[in-house]
Amino acid sequence: MKLLLTTMPVHYTCDMISMHTMPSTAIYLLASILREHGDDVVVLDPFTIRKSLHQNSEKAFLDLIKVYINDVDVVCISSNTQNWSMARYAAFKICEIRKDIDIILGGIHPTYFHEHIIKTTPVKYVIRGEGEKVLPQLINSIKNKCGFEKIPGLTWKLKGNVFINPNSTSLLQCDFSTLPLPAYDLMPSGVYRTLPVETSRGCKFGCKFCSIPRKKDWVGFDAIWASDRINSIINRYGHMFTKTEVFMTDDCFTADANRAEQIIENITSCNHELSIAIETRATDLQGSTKNILIRTFAKRQIVRLATGVECGYDEGLNRIKKGLTISQLEYLLDLLAKNNLIHKSYYSFIIGFPWETIDDCLRTIDYAASIIKRYGMGIVNVNWLRLFPSNIWDERRNYGIVIDENVFDDHLYHTGKDYFYKAHPNFDESAIRFINKKIEAYGDLGIYLQNA
Repeated sequence: MKLLLTTMPVHYTCDMISMHTMPSTAIYLLASILREHGDDVVVLDPFTIRKSLHQNSEKAFLDLIKVYINDVDVVCISSNTQNWSMARYAAFKICEIRKDIDIILGGIHPTYFHEHIIKTTPVKYVIRGEGEKVLPQLINSIKNKCGFEKIPGLTWKLKGNVFINPNSTSLLQCDFSTLPLPAYDLMPSGVYRTLPVETSRGCKFGCKFCSIPRKKDWVGFDAIWASDRINSIINRYGHMFTKTEVFMTDDCFTADANRAEQIIENITSCNHELSIAIETRATDLQGSTKNILIRTFAKRQIVRLATGVECGYDEGLNRIKKGLTISQLEYLLDLLAKNNLIHKSYYSFIIGFPWETIDDCLRTIDYAASIIKRYGMGIVNVNWLRLFPSNIWDERRNYGIVIDENVFDDHLYHTGKDYFYKAHPNFDESAIRFINKKIEAYGDLGIYLQNA
């Protein structure tokens, strides 16, 4: 069976340079798994799609789609919430061109809104949760035209009837150890700067605004296996990237300090010119293992330490269930400054949680600015909350937020004022203008906050 795997870029009106730096880990890993399954696999990369989208031409996009789906049996589309409207658009256009084709959707957004999607699009199959084991099973059922009811984590329809199978179980460490390398040989060469790698999955925490499905369900891969895998990916595919740069996509890379140190040591000893960006949590540098992580961060190949803070005051951190206090963050900042590592640090904040007032937002903005003022850093980001699938989304009506999942079907929901004010009912236009001016005023003082 011939399969097309793809994921869409966001709509061209919302596209940003930062979205162009890395390939999709999911589609290239699944492509490799399906190859081992014995299928003929083609990948349509977002970079290739983006070129047609930037021409602002529906015809150019449709011509591209026609070429890629001409002789395939199944199209698999991976989607998150940001690019969902484009995934939906592509699914409709594919079915207009080829009424006989089967489309499979997967990813965070289809997992969360599977029932809405199966009822409102021509898509026949939605995989909920992780697809590494489920997708080959589904391909077998499509080939044999039977057995769909036995596939865990599948939402599907037949003759107008919708069926929702029981959830699949999360992958275990032993499952990850059998995964092949991503099929980056199917990726366009010389267009991506950063190589994404994964050494764990899930998160130990459960932040209310976060979309990841495996909350409080973290599995760290064996350090030797993970570092050997990364080295193999670099050796085999590093030449296809424009820089020797790696990004650890893990939500909790530093949760196990000894494991993190071993992985970094193993990959940097084999790749001396490699630069590495990781995400860390302030709470990981508390206690007896902090010296291990400081030693790891001090390696010259570590060029970026990203920390999501979100709120600049303890009540907010507690309410979003961040598992962090301002005093713990202060400890991290002082520790990094003491060890001359503050220049590698990046901190992100969120304002506009549905229970927040103007004063709450200003507390976060003022605190974010104080970090720059005290430590001389320029990499601090303050963003307005975007509603994604999360606990906050589930509770939205409690806060007077009257929007439904079909809002994400709109290409321009990212930038639409109507959506923004519905998602932030505590703030009117004058309040938003006042808060944005407060951020801009810090720039006049030489304190630069990025407001996206």
